[in-house]
Amino acid sequence: MKAIWAALGIILLMSSIFIIVGGSLGFEKTDVSWKKDPNPTEVINSWNASRILNESDFFKVEIHPVADWNEFLEPAGGPYSMPYKATFVNITDPFGSETELLCDFLMLSDDPQKALVFYNVSGTGEHGKVETHGIEKVRFEIPYGNNTPGIVAQALSSGNYTATVTFLVGGGSAPNMKFTRGVLVVTKADYHDFYPVGVGVFMASVVLLVYGFRKPGKTGPKRKLDTR
Repeated sequence: MKAIWAALGIILLMSSIFIIVGGSLGFEKTDVSWKKDPNPTEVINSWNASRILNESDFFKVEIHPVADWNEFLEPAGGPYSMPYKATFVNITDPFGSETELLCDFLMLSDDPQKALVFYNVSGTGEHGKVETHGIEKVRFEIPYGNNTPGIVAQALSSGNYTATVTFLVGGGSAPNMKFTRGVLVVTKADYHDFYPVGVGVFMASVVLLVYGFRKPGKTGPKRKLDTR
């Protein structure tokens, strides 16, 4: 018996069982989809956009700058290494409570004709704290995949919510806006891709177990040489 190889075989056998069993299990994953809202609010050259929401709905506010936002920008070298435009936005709940946010748009291109990019959201409280009223879980959604940047939050009441651009530092025309209600999408995820790995580990464990527990072959007595 080769103890080291036998022990390694046992470890691999147990690992293969866990991998194969785990591969047969699944879990439900819940995501928020912005593409499934049947009636998103989209407005052109408007200072505000509204949407009817239900309590606990997630929503997203996109703000798309227009060309003249590029004319008066904060210089690079402050909070950002590129010129930017600071914009104040209020989210108003059905009862008139307001959450004020500071939104920053960056000039990421040397081409002055290209629109600024929605880059960050912070609060107007001390140290940039977001002081929410009527909403919660405020965050900035970075662009990834097909998602566009925007303000994301959750409604605490049912009714009409309004996002309003209240002030543009340096001035400019009204932007284009989109107000979307998030739709929860539940998907079933599994680990079936682990099956081949589990089978491979199981076969390796069998080989090691056979090798490790194999009895050594019997050898006959050594023949003494006649030195006479």
